[in-house]
Amino acid sequence: MSKNFFKIISVFLIAMIFTLAFDMKSFIPVANASSITVKHAFKAINIHAKASGSSKVIGTLPKNAPVFVSGTTGSYYKIVYKNKTAYTYKKM
Repeated sequence: MSKNFFKIISVFLIAMIFTLAFDMKSFIPVANASSITVKHAFKAINIHAKASGSSKVIGTLPKNAPVFVSGTTGSYYKIVYKNKTAYTYKKM
């Protein structure tokens, strides 16, 4: 029994070493940190589905909420809201 126990432990340890040898970061998508800007709303702001004032309002962020801006489209900031691309007017 002790021979089998040591074989099992050896195989387990070798498997763990190979697993840890992989760079797990390459499997996790991460946004380029230099492309994200954090702003804070000075008032409650509407979140739009498209970069247009006539676009459907899909949510509202409260005053002083952090807003993660990933780009601009015209007079709108491109943001991520509830894991989806959304827009808010630049003069927030």
